Amino acid sequence: MSLHVDAVAKAVDRHTAQDLYSTVEIVQALYEAKTAEPTPAPGHLAMTWGSSRNGYADSALETLLGQAHVPALAFLTGERCMYRVEDRVHGSARNFTLLRTPAGLARVDTAFSTFFEWCKAHPGTLAELSEGMHGEEEVLAFLRAKSISAQPYMDRHLHGDEEGDNVGYLIVYLRSVQAVLQFAAAHGLAFLYAQDAYTAGGGMDEEQENEEG
Repeated sequence: MSLHVDAVAKAVDRHTAQDLYSTVEIVQALYEAKTAEPTPAPGHLAMTWGSSRNGYADSALETLLGQAHVPALAFLTGERCMYRVEDRVHGSARNFTLLRTPAGLARVDTAFSTFFEWCKAHPGTLAELSEGMHGEEEVLAFLRAKSISAQPYMDRHLHGDEEGDNVGYLIVYLRSVQAVLQFAAAHGLAFLYAQDAYTAGGGMDEEQENEEG
């Protein structure tokens, strides 16, 4: 059985959760944060949603970030995320990162650009991660296209008919996340990244709690 890992990036009000101090309240505010309303200019997105079968995108990105030495993007894989909520009964979790300062947004935007330049210089590394699906020229074509989408998982004509588990999807998805970040920076908004994660279930459920009570 395949397992899909979902993630969403969206521009939100820059005051989101700003005056909250309780972690529970902060996480609740991030869960409920609405996507900003301004209409994006060409090349920008207010929101993007992605889904990757068996967490391929996260695993591949973690490998690439380690080789490219771009730690500012580690939050995309769940590492160095700001907040994490776990459901240990069902083995699920949710990671959140919120960037609201111009300096923070600019730092991550620069990191994206640095990462894509590294990818252009190392297409063979990305091709290897595709496990024979894409060659170096195809990887370079994906990078040159600079395609973005609010739903890259659904827009498979941009990266091939796969379920978020190929290099083409990863490139389109990351371009789209950067487009949301740039939209947030251009409009004085905050950037919110929320990502599913899965852990080994093993916590006590309600039935067990009642038995032991």
